[in-house]
Amino acid sequence: MGTPKKKEQGEAIMIFVGGKSIAYATSHSLSLGSSTVESSTKDSGPYEGAEVNKLSWEISADHLFVIEEFDSLVAQWKSKQAVTLVWGKRAEDPEQGCPADGDIANWTPAADWQYTGKAYITSLNVNAPNGDKASYSVTFKGDGDFKKVTV
Repeated sequence: MGTPKKKEQGEAIMIFVGGKSIAYATSHSLSLGSSTVESSTKDSGPYEGAEVNKLSWEISADHLFVIEEFDSLVAQWKSKQAVTLVWGKRAEDPEQGCPADGDIANWTPAADWQYTGKAYITSLNVNAPNGDKASYSVTFKGDGDFKKVTV
C-alpha cells in the first residue's frame, strides 16, 4: 500500500501580503467560484444546459486587532492598488514558536505549497466588543489568475 502521507494541519495555512504574513489570525477562508452561461439547445429537452465562462476567487480572514497590522491594511485599501497574496503553508515549523512568543518576527511562505494572485481589499471590518478583545476581518477579491506556485 505504501507509506501514508503526513496530514497537514489547518493552522499551518497562512495569508501573506507583500511577502509578510498578516499576524494574529484566528481563521482564513478561500472561496473559489464559477459563473456560467446558458448553453441549452433544442436537443436539451426540458433541461437547461450550462457552461462555465468565468472563474473567481476570494480570500477572507479574521484577526485579533493589532494597530500596526490594521493600519497597513487601511493604507493598502486607501491606495486602491492590488496586493500580491500568497495562500499557503508557512515555512517555519509550528513547534519552533510563533510570533506571539517572540520567537519568529514574521512567518514566511513555504516553497513547496502555495498559491498566489493579485487581489483588492474589498472589505475591512472591526469588531470591538465591551469587555473582550477587539478583532478585524478583511476580504480580498481576486483580480485574475489564482495559480499554484511550482518550485
